[in-house]
Amino acid sequence: MKTKSSSPTEPEPNGRKAPKPRKHRLRVPEVKAGEGIVGLLPEEEAFIQEEIALRTELGWSQAKVAKLSGLDRATVQHYEHRRRGPSLRAAILISRAFGRKLEDYQRQARRWLPTLQLLFGSLVLTAVA
Repeated sequence: MKTKSSSPTEPEPNGRKAPKPRKHRLRVPEVKAGEGIVGLLPEEEAFIQEEIALRTELGWSQAKVAKLSGLDRATVQHYEHRRRGPSLRAAILISRAFGRKLEDYQRQARRWLPTLQLLFGSLVLTAVA
């Protein structure tokens, strides 16, 4: 005869069980070289990389970035998956969501440029060869 296992949650004063905490999944999209939209500028790619880095550092979901910036979650997801590049308006709103001015955000994003320029340069050389 099977017995019910006791729940690890303690009953609340009203007799109900407290809800189990949700597992927070933090997803970072993997985008391989050559995937995503063609013609994404290295600066746009750097902006997206910085957004992903800040979001994961803070433990935020795409939904939280979207809510704080006033954008749709799907819009943030499209940027991170390189389905489209961020508009100036979206870039400003995302910067503000992280409590920064766009200029400061861009300055920080420049750290990605040397690596990206090497990557984009190798893609161009590979495509020409």
